[in-house]
Amino acid sequence: MAQQTKLPIKVPPTPIPPPTPDENDANVLRMSLLDHLLELRNRLARAGLAVGIGTVLGFLITEPVFYFLLNPYRLAYPEGGARLTTLAPTDSIISYLRVSLLVGAILAIPVITYQLMMFIVPGLTQRERRTILTALPAVTLLFL
Repeated sequence: MAQQTKLPIKVPPTPIPPPTPDENDANVLRMSLLDHLLELRNRLARAGLAVGIGTVLGFLITEPVFYFLLNPYRLAYPEGGARLTTLAPTDSIISYLRVSLLVGAILAIPVITYQLMMFIVPGLTQRERRTILTALPAVTLLFL
């Protein structure tokens, strides 16, 4: 007679339960990588649009800002002996565009900061949120 061998019965592994939200995070929303990338794209587009609008507004006030930036240079040479020199035909236009872009970026800083915070804050714990929101006014003032 042939002996019967008993094969061990394989029990399927128990599924891992979904992670439980922290007690600090009452409203946890899980997003996939693609959702995060889409959210980042939208936030960057809004920040870029704010810089674009700020640049257009900055272009309207470029001349006073340009003269404000040149004032120390003019004070250093009071007799008018020194002048700005452009080395290429488009240098003067590029200078005005750079100043307007700088003004636009400065005007758009609140929107950029808001978009950055709205992207980052949902992933933080309550304690981290409190720390960031406490430091945000000081960081904004020190930036300006």
